[in-house]
Amino acid sequence: MLNFFILMGFTRGTRRKRIYLRVSEDEFNQIKQKAGTVGLGLSEYLRCSGLNQRLPPRMEPEVLEFREQIRELAGATSKMLTFALYDDRQSWIHATQELVGQIKQIVEGNIL
Repeated sequence: MLNFFILMGFTRGTRRKRIYLRVSEDEFNQIKQKAGTVGLGLSEYLRCSGLNQRLPPRMEPEVLEFREQIRELAGATSKMLTFALYDDRQSWIHATQELVGQIKQIVEGNIL
Protein backbone atom coordinates (compact mmCIF):
# COMPACT_ATOMS: atom_id res chain seq x y z
CA MET A 1 0.00 0.00 0.00
CA LEU A 2 1.16 3.49 -0.81
CA ASN A 3 0.42 6.28 1.60
CA PHE A 4 -0.10 9.71 0.20
CA PHE A 5 -2.13 12.66 1.28
CA ILE A 6 -4.20 15.20 -0.49
CA LEU A 7 -3.84 18.70 0.70
CA MET A 8 -7.36 19.95 0.98
CA GLY A 9 -6.30 23.49 1.06
CA PHE A 10 -3.57 25.65 -0.20
CA THR A 11 -5.32 28.42 -2.08
CA ARG A 12 -4.06 31.51 -0.32
CA GLY A 13 -4.31 29.95 3.13
CA THR A 14 -7.96 28.92 2.88
CA ARG A 15 -7.31 25.18 2.53
CA ARG A 16 -5.79 23.86 5.70
CA LYS A 17 -7.31 20.41 6.09
CA ARG A 18 -5.64 17.22 4.88
CA ILE A 19 -7.13 13.93 3.88
CA TYR A 20 -4.94 10.86 4.25
CA LEU A 21 -5.70 8.10 1.81
CA ARG A 22 -4.32 4.58 1.41
CA VAL A 23 -4.23 3.10 -2.06
CA SER A 24 -2.48 0.20 -3.73
CA GLU A 25 0.37 0.77 -6.15
CA ASP A 26 -1.96 0.02 -9.05
CA GLU A 27 -4.67 2.38 -7.77
CA PHE A 28 -2.10 5.13 -7.27
CA ASN A 29 -0.81 4.71 -10.82
CA GLN A 30 -4.34 4.74 -12.26
CA ILE A 31 -5.29 7.91 -10.37
CA LYS A 32 -2.04 9.61 -11.34
CA GLN A 33 -2.54 8.66 -15.00
CA LYS A 34 -6.14 9.91 -15.04
CA ALA A 35 -5.12 13.19 -13.43
CA GLY A 36 -2.36 13.59 -15.98
CA THR A 37 -4.66 13.06 -18.94
CA VAL A 38 -6.65 16.13 -17.95
CA GLY A 39 -3.59 18.12 -16.89
CA LEU A 40 -4.29 18.20 -13.15
CA GLY A 41 -2.20 17.29 -10.15
CA LEU A 42 -3.36 14.52 -7.82
CA SER A 43 -4.84 16.86 -5.24
CA GLU A 44 -6.82 18.92 -7.70
CA TYR A 45 -8.02 15.83 -9.58
CA LEU A 46 -9.24 14.08 -6.42
CA ARG A 47 -10.76 17.30 -5.08
CA CYS A 48 -12.75 17.77 -8.30
CA SER A 49 -13.77 14.12 -8.40
CA GLY A 50 -14.74 13.99 -4.74
CA LEU A 51 -16.81 17.17 -4.98
CA ASN A 52 -18.49 16.09 -8.24
CA GLN A 53 -17.00 19.07 -10.03
CA ARG A 54 -16.60 19.02 -13.76
CA LEU A 55 -13.18 17.84 -14.86
CA PRO A 56 -11.44 19.55 -17.76
CA PRO A 57 -11.50 17.67 -21.08
CA ARG A 58 -8.73 15.20 -21.82
CA MET A 59 -5.61 16.80 -23.24
CA GLU A 60 -4.00 15.44 -26.38
CA PRO A 61 -0.68 13.66 -25.72
CA GLU A 62 1.15 16.33 -27.72
CA VAL A 63 -0.25 19.06 -25.50
CA LEU A 64 0.73 17.15 -22.35
CA GLU A 65 4.24 16.61 -23.72
CA PHE A 66 4.58 20.29 -24.59
CA ARG A 67 3.32 21.24 -21.14
CA GLU A 68 5.95 19.00 -19.53
CA GLN A 69 8.66 20.56 -21.70
CA ILE A 70 7.57 24.03 -20.57
CA ARG A 71 7.76 22.89 -16.93
CA GLU A 72 11.27 21.57 -17.50
CA LEU A 73 12.30 24.85 -19.10
CA ALA A 74 10.85 26.75 -16.15
CA GLY A 75 12.88 24.58 -13.77
CA ALA A 76 16.05 25.08 -15.80
CA THR A 77 15.42 28.84 -15.92
CA SER A 78 14.90 28.97 -12.17
CA LYS A 79 18.15 27.07 -11.64
CA MET A 80 20.02 29.43 -13.95
CA LEU A 81 18.64 32.51 -12.18
CA THR A 82 19.51 31.09 -8.76
CA PHE A 83 23.15 30.72 -9.81
CA ALA A 84 23.13 34.25 -11.22
CA LEU A 85 21.66 35.56 -7.96
CA TYR A 86 24.41 33.96 -5.90
CA ASP A 87 27.11 35.06 -8.35
CA ASP A 88 28.23 31.51 -9.15
CA ARG A 89 29.53 32.21 -12.65
CA GLN A 90 30.62 28.68 -13.59
CA SER A 91 27.36 27.10 -12.47
CA TRP A 92 25.42 29.89 -14.19
CA ILE A 93 27.24 29.24 -17.47
CA HIS A 94 26.57 25.50 -17.20
CA ALA A 95 22.88 26.03 -16.32
CA THR A 96 22.50 28.48 -19.21
CA GLN A 97 24.04 25.98 -21.63
CA GLU A 98 21.63 23.29 -20.39
CA LEU A 99 18.68 25.64 -20.87
CA VAL A 100 19.76 26.56 -24.39
CA GLY A 101 20.19 22.87 -25.19
CA GLN A 102 16.67 22.09 -23.96
CA ILE A 103 15.21 24.93 -26.02
CA LYS A 104 17.05 23.67 -29.13
CA GLN A 105 15.65 20.17 -28.59
CA ILE A 106 12.11 21.52 -28.41
CA VAL A 107 12.50 23.74 -31.45
CA GLU A 108 14.10 20.94 -33.49
CA GLY A 109 11.46 18.45 -32.33
CA ASN A 110 8.03 18.03 -33.82
CA ILE A 111 6.17 19.91 -31.09
CA LEU A 112 6.83 23.45 -32.33
